[in-house]
Amino acid sequence: MHARRSLPVALALCAALLAVASASAAGSAARGHGDRAGGRIVEVVPCACRGGRSRRHLAPPKPASPSPSGGANEAGPALLPAGGSLAQAPGPWPSPLLTPAARLAALDSLIGTFEVPPFLLPIYQAAGIEYDVPWQVLAAINWIETDFGRNLSVSSAGAMGWMQFMPATWAHYGVDATGSGVKDPYDPIDAIFAAARYLHAAGASTSLPAAVYAYNHAGWYVQSVLLRAQLISGYPSALIDALTELMQARFPVAGRVQSYRHPLSGREQDRALISASARARAVAVADGRIIALGHSARLGHYAVLEDAFGNTYTYRGLGSIARAYAVSKPVTLGARQIARELALPSSPPPSAPATSSIAPDAPGTDIASLSGVKIRLFAYPLRRASYASGGLEQVSGSNPGTYFAGTAALIARQYRLAPLRPGSMVLAGTVLGHLAPTRRGHSSLTFMINPAGRHSPRIDPEPILRSWELSARAGLYGIAVKDPLIDPGTRDATVGQILLMSKPRLQAQVLADRGTHIYACGRRDIRSGRVDQRVLAAIEYLSVLGLHPTITGLVCAQGPVHANGTSFELSRIDQTPVLGHQGPGSLTALTIRALLALQGTMLPSEIISLHSYPGQPNTLALPDHAGRIEVDYGSAATSGLDPRAWSALAAQLSRLSEPAVSVP
Repeated sequence: MHARRSLPVALALCAALLAVASASAAGSAARGHGDRAGGRIVEVVPCACRGGRSRRHLAPPKPASPSPSGGANEAGPALLPAGGSLAQAPGPWPSPLLTPAARLAALDSLIGTFEVPPFLLPIYQAAGIEYDVPWQVLAAINWIETDFGRNLSVSSAGAMGWMQFMPATWAHYGVDATGSGVKDPYDPIDAIFAAARYLHAAGASTSLPAAVYAYNHAGWYVQSVLLRAQLISGYPSALIDALTELMQARFPVAGRVQSYRHPLSGREQDRALISASARARAVAVADGRIIALGHSARLGHYAVLEDAFGNTYTYRGLGSIARAYAVSKPVTLGARQIARELALPSSPPPSAPATSSIAPDAPGTDIASLSGVKIRLFAYPLRRASYASGGLEQVSGSNPGTYFAGTAALIARQYRLAPLRPGSMVLAGTVLGHLAPTRRGHSSLTFMINPAGRHSPRIDPEPILRSWELSARAGLYGIAVKDPLIDPGTRDATVGQILLMSKPRLQAQVLADRGTHIYACGRRDIRSGRVDQRVLAAIEYLSVLGLHPTITGLVCAQGPVHANGTSFELSRIDQTPVLGHQGPGSLTALTIRALLALQGTMLPSEIISLHSYPGQPNTLALPDHAGRIEVDYGSAATSGLDPRAWSALAAQLSRLSEPAVSVP
């Protein structure tokens, strides 16, 4: 860390940690539990943060847990609960038992210490899940070593990159997490995954202090890392989840962006003016629903999008609004059809050869052209009857690229065009319109963000736009892993790579996975983009672990409860039926434990089976789930975030300096 910032940050860390512990203790005492919070002793520890940043990483640890000497465990008992795990503080926070003035002071004090660039949150969480390391510890190490990538100079000892690895250590533990073919210590994704791999090899699953000591042989370093990790875990889960959810979105403009800034008046800090190349397109930043669309004297052409988490994005001052958007063709299946699709195929014994020497059709023959199907063209396609019966497609064209910026989720025969209007469900990347032309030959729009949650204020969008830019620069959600069936010698995607894939890449990955069985109508749900990205990642996560789920419930034919695509049901695990195989030691129990190991926004809000699990409030037992496991990501977790926190958080994010992220 920069030496000039070490003392103020150390003091802020101490004050914030004392506030967390004091608020937790006050809330517990008020409930009659003395100095216990959540069944664990809350102990206020002396702050022993030291300035400067460590640059010396010793020899790689053995896979077994090391036995460091010195002060490796000095900070452990005071800062970590038994077992060495870290749980994010539940929301709402601070405790409602505090006075309003005390709550506001504690909240401002805590948020004022938030230093984590938001785009790094999904990376920490994905690496932590893959290597069984609390993501807060990875963030804490990154904080100490390079101030979250803001100082990437090589140390006098030769340590380098985002997590300050010695070259010899990197040679052993470096990771190509992005699938680029290069292990790059200056790539934030590769470096953070490598640090998680190192800590796992050093025994982080059994002793975090010992693993951190192996990372750097200094007692003060262990205490400083764990202090920061405890501070990060003290932020309300609603706050961390809200930022992580926002990071799943993309930049709202497709085209060369010139700049984004507040309007010149300086009084409107809750909006950003985005300038781009001529005829740049405004695109949906995330999957969501159009809740407003039109034109007014004050807003000009405008569109308002609400995503699956409840965040709303306003595009105003557009040059034009898209006339149509692509939507998947509906499929309706009855119970018999679904049962038939889920049954194993049966065929009579063959009575003829599988191949013959008869010559195939002449090359270039279009079989479809022999069917006699004609394409209808309308003389007046904009008339009401013609418009609804195919005139819209005729006037708009049929190229998917007209409606998507990026890879279209559907092939031509699986989508139809529909008028873009309030209530339309659109995919991320859907073209909503074109930016308004300017006098200088460029184009522009005004962009605003209202985070999810009741009464949440409109926030400064500049830090979020900057985070989306950094995400794209780092390749976040753009990881591409080669298919080992197509490219021999390549490896399957890892858990961490799965969690950082873009939604289109995840769709292709799940559909191509031969170990995952999904009913035909559910596969159409995935192709159409109706299934939530977290659901896709969870399905592929289970497959990568070797559990190979059989998915029998997504959106199609599941009723209104599953209409938003944020849940799934599985009836078999590695070909073993859930029915008759629940309870301790079963594959069902193993699957639920695997889902409970997920972190951050990937942790399901509800897992329903015949059994609940002690200490896991998101597990539920229902008697009608004897033959299935239901996994639900539910509604947005951001609703528990105090509205006042958003203003303070946006102001803090705007003060953060930008880390060094090179374009891959």
